[in-house]
Amino acid sequence: MVNDVLELSEIANEDPQLAYAAFTKGLCHRWTFVQRTINNISDIFTPLEEAIRNNLIPALTGRGVSDVERNIIALPLRHGGLGIQNPVKTAQNEFQASDTITQELQKLIYNQDTQIEKINKSQIMFNKNMLRNVKEAKLKRCFHDLTQLLPKDQQRH
Repeated sequence: MVNDVLELSEIANEDPQLAYAAFTKGLCHRWTFVQRTINNISDIFTPLEEAIRNNLIPALTGRGVSDVERNIIALPLRHGGLGIQNPVKTAQNEFQASDTITQELQKLIYNQDTQIEKINKSQIMFNKNMLRNVKEAKLKRCFHDLTQLLPKDQQRH
């Protein structure tokens, strides 16, 4: 995956929009799947984050970024970022969210129950909504905290 990010970085020098779209709509979802299925793997994404931060982002923006800028870039578009997440920071959250959402299915599997209609769909929806609300509140707080770290002329009003 690191090599894929490096290749996109080269493409970004000529066509940044194409590279950005390929990254956000395709490439990053490949490791999200892994993050959702394997626990405690944040550290293995360090080389990937280094390639994103040191190669892809500079190719897209025309310059390197500070730690604060990197964290802002990781935010979704609706919160002022570019949606280029830091895979080291998202790995554990993705696993925990997946674990929470699939609790009902896990119970069936654990009990070797083949009657899928026993799944409590309302509990699954409750868990999804709860996680969505917690994530949204965290993102809003993160945006606010990060903007306070920027120089006044770079803060939104």
